[in-house]
Amino acid sequence: MIYGGERKMELRRVNDIIADYPGEWVAVEVLEYDSRDPNGDKDYGRLVAHSVDRDDVRDAMSGYTSLIAFEYSGPQIEPGYVITL
Repeated sequence: MIYGGERKMELRRVNDIIADYPGEWVAVEVLEYDSRDPNGDKDYGRLVAHSVDRDDVRDAMSGYTSLIAFEYSGPQIEPGYVITL
């Protein structure tokens, strides 16, 4: 697992941070956001941690009291499968 959590890191778009780690769980401390933006395109923050192991990233989030974006950056289903509604 990799911890990002340096408080001196510059703010970046949350979506860009998550995209930097394909196929991994990513936690980002959200420090600036626009509640009127449904896509999160105006959300800015700092990397907390990333890893292929979800539990490692959840453990890294435990000391934070601020808003955290916690997402898996890989495909939601395996290639070749289809979701029908």
